[in-house]
Amino acid sequence: MRLGTDIIEIDRIQHVLAKHPQFVERILSVEEQTQFFSYQHPGRRLAYLAGRFAAKEAFIKALASAEAKRIPFHRLSVINTADGEPRMIAGPVLYPEVVVSISHSRDYAMATVIIEE
Repeated sequence: MRLGTDIIEIDRIQHVLAKHPQFVERILSVEEQTQFFSYQHPGRRLAYLAGRFAAKEAFIKALASAEAKRIPFHRLSVINTADGEPRMIAGPVLYPEVVVSISHSRDYAMATVIIEE
């Protein structure tokens, strides 16, 4: 089993996004961008973006390889199943053995990824 975790301040994401609007395209997959832009409230958008960022960081940490560090974040996608469970997709590959948990508070987003081998 491999474990990765990441936590990020939502304000940090807000500052980066204010300076670099293209940050959304660099971090989110096309499917995730659709979900991101569907949220009307700016705070919800920031929490979503921060949560996805943390999940992708945690996934890369769990893989713990030099190759993994070269995966562009927009090629990874965190989708929700019909039951609402987040799942990781890398390009066309769904990782069913990857457990993803994302949580938000007012100030932070965090994610934990467990890769079952």
